[in-house]
Amino acid sequence: MDRRLGVVATVLLVGGLVSVAGGGWLLAAEERGLSDVREAEGTVASVGLDRSDGTVYPNVTYEYEVDGTTYVSRDVYPPPDEREGGDEEWAREVTAEYYAGQDVTVYYRAGDPGQGTLHQDRTPGPYMALWLGGVAAAFGVLVGAAAIQRGDGSERENLDEEVRID
Repeated sequence: MDRRLGVVATVLLVGGLVSVAGGGWLLAAEERGLSDVREAEGTVASVGLDRSDGTVYPNVTYEYEVDGTTYVSRDVYPPPDEREGGDEEWAREVTAEYYAGQDVTVYYRAGDPGQGTLHQDRTPGPYMALWLGGVAAAFGVLVGAAAIQRGDGSERENLDEEVRID
């Protein structure tokens, strides 16, 4: 076996499998975190933009009711992402989805109904780790197969040469 290719194959395979395992763990943790998310019907009260220190934030104010209590929120995305703001174009794209009087689905945690959001986005991290890890592991297998194949021929030639010298 070609040692250099063998090392590369091992690194790719082990790194890929670690990435797949980590992605699976993150995905399972995200699912557990979303298991207590509930839905409520709400109504958009106003839509606009907030500006602070050169950053523009979408401002979608909406009301919703949970167990007889009315809540008001303006979080579009789950924390911490919602207040990370961006440029004006991004904020306008976000607010373009909403209008005053619109019926919306609000997502909140069972233990904290006052923290509603309009999106229940999943993070791309677990999916990226699964995909990249799978690709790395597959390349590790291919490189390992190439190392074995390449190594088989070269080792035989070296053995033949050693036998001829004696």
